[in-house]
Amino acid sequence: MLLYATADLHHMTIADNASYGVHLILSTGESVTVRDSIVADNAASQFYKSVSGGSVTLDHNLVVGGTGGYGGTYAPSPGTGSFINTPLFVGGGNYRITSNSPARKAGSDGSDLGALPYTQNATIGLQGKLFVDTTLSGINDVLGDVTVAPGATLTLAPGAVLNFPANQDSMRGGLDPSRIELIAEGRLVSAGNGSNRVTLTSTSQLGWRGVRIARDAGSLVMLTDILNADFGVDFHAPGVLRDSVINIPGGANGIHVLNTGAIIDGVRVSGANAGLETDDNVSGSAGTISVTNSVFTGNGYGVYHLSGEPLAMSHTVVHGNTTRGVLLYASADLHHMTIADNASYGVQLSIGTGESVTVRDSIVANNVATQFYKGVSGGFVVFRHRSKPADAHLHHGEGMARRPLPGEPLLDALPREARQR
Repeated sequence: MLLYATADLHHMTIADNASYGVHLILSTGESVTVRDSIVADNAASQFYKSVSGGSVTLDHNLVVGGTGGYGGTYAPSPGTGSFINTPLFVGGGNYRITSNSPARKAGSDGSDLGALPYTQNATIGLQGKLFVDTTLSGINDVLGDVTVAPGATLTLAPGAVLNFPANQDSMRGGLDPSRIELIAEGRLVSAGNGSNRVTLTSTSQLGWRGVRIARDAGSLVMLTDILNADFGVDFHAPGVLRDSVINIPGGANGIHVLNTGAIIDGVRVSGANAGLETDDNVSGSAGTISVTNSVFTGNGYGVYHLSGEPLAMSHTVVHGNTTRGVLLYASADLHHMTIADNASYGVQLSIGTGESVTVRDSIVANNVATQFYKGVSGGFVVFRHRSKPADAHLHHGEGMARRPLPGEPLLDALPREARQR
């Protein structure tokens, strides 16, 4: 489509053309609006503007493919509500969107994007946005990002396996367009049991991005093994992670928490640059990050707490990590911890003014460098009833968790009476 003069385009599908999707050559005083449309897989830029004249307003469009979304010296802004994703047409020259298309209900008025709204055509393969409650069991091969839509629930039944192909994503969207994510905007329930755990894996290390809790919808990941991801579970909203194993050799974060609280209980994390990393890029606190009965081992950092959200950790073992056991930049309350045999400091305190850290009823022992290290002047630190490096006989403290930690070999790190409870 080539536009020299004023135009108002809405609910358009502009796709698979051999050059630009929309080429804008406007004079002063001319204006173009494109909204609620799909502009996809045209060979060159989807929108291209190389002259300065006129004004362009883009609003709630799906734009993907070609040499890029927005090109030219005066490339237009994507505008409000626009996003990158595969539209999931029927195919074969039929440009009607299918059941899992992210273009569904994405318009400025809640309508479907594009010229041909969804009617009854099912999406082929496990990919796209799930708008209805769905249960997966058995072995499932995933083609691209799977997003649980707000108001819907995806249940992964006991024994379910999701296989994510390495370094590919049919949906071309999300936080990593080249690797698949499992995204919970609605509710995700990954519910294994003792004999039939859920498995989320890829054929190679770092093959998929991982699970992302994007909105607060009561998501629960339990008795689930998460393997070969870059981020095991990425909390952008509250959720619960319980009794699970995350093993992601070379991955960024076993557990990542951004601008939110989270409940993490009975989890074993290994292989990541940071077993747990917390970040905060907005002001104010959005809840507590609670970690209990867990093990962080064989990571770079065991725990890397950068967040403004307070961190509460208890009855957790942090050992055998290749740098710091626990690195704290923000407020934290640690009790009944064992932090041992890490390759640098046991606990490094880099807290600023107004932050506070309490460590009590814990063992911090045999870390290669200083057990507690504080190299900055800010913050307030309280130690109560913690062990010294030589006090290897000191118990983990009264009130020890009565449930076993994940990973039987690590139970030897706890005192005998704690193991027998």
